[in-house]
Amino acid sequence: MVARTFQNLPQVGEPFESGGKMYVNVQSKNGNLRRVRWYEVDEYMKMYPETNRADIDEYYKSMKYTICGVGGYVWVLEGDLNSYLDILEMNSNTRYHTHFGWYVRSDVEDYVLDALKEFCTPHKLYWDEVAEDENNLKDKKVVQAYVTKLCGGRPAIEKRF
Repeated sequence: MVARTFQNLPQVGEPFESGGKMYVNVQSKNGNLRRVRWYEVDEYMKMYPETNRADIDEYYKSMKYTICGVGGYVWVLEGDLNSYLDILEMNSNTRYHTHFGWYVRSDVEDYVLDALKEFCTPHKLYWDEVAEDENNLKDKKVVQAYVTKLCGGRPAIEKRF
């Protein structure tokens, strides 16, 4: 990305290397092309430390987004899951977390949940209920107690193996 001064100008072409640094051409308001420095995310963060990394780095996502997806919640799976470990481990939609056991992200397709309902019960667990902030869950025992309560008093945390 370019310095803030040039961010509103249209970029012409792709970034290129010159003299060991990256540059890109931008079109100035008067129509002339101008060569400006292209910064990697780490370089940009040093220049503008107040910038939120998630706003500029397409690969950086909060733990909330990584675990929950766009909905801000997960479907915690309850049931005799040890009998279905092969299915759970082979399914790319199901995941395991030590704090709340087997789960599915909020952005999973409806047919996946319907298929899982054949042998387990999904419960909606909101991130805000069990997290300190966007990147930190509460203590493991606190989260597990909440999940157990959510699942009707039956512990939903199954041993993985």
